[in-house]
Amino acid sequence: MTLKLTQQKAEALKYLFEQKINPEEPENIAERLIKTLMWQVYKKLRSHLEGKLKPRGYSVQLTDVEAMAFHVYFQNMHLGTGWIYEQTLIDSQLLEIDKQYA
Repeated sequence: MTLKLTQQKAEALKYLFEQKINPEEPENIAERLIKTLMWQVYKKLRSHLEGKLKPRGYSVQLTDVEAMAFHVYFQNMHLGTGWIYEQTLIDSQLLEIDKQYA
């Protein structure tokens, strides 16, 4: 599964991870599992943004498990009013994941 991202979308998603997702502490084993997989997604995203050469662009290739964790995480989280651009980006990615795995 590929998260198809432009530079602006990748930077917005990275910012969302850094401000909202990464600081959250998991409350139980299930949340810890999802957060571990989300951390892997974040590392891939950060790697693409920090790379000096962009031959592959900004899209991020996710494993099936990472894509499903991404879906589960964001299906159970509403970002709130200050995150309209990011919420729209997440919603479009969730639709793509639904198409592939549903």
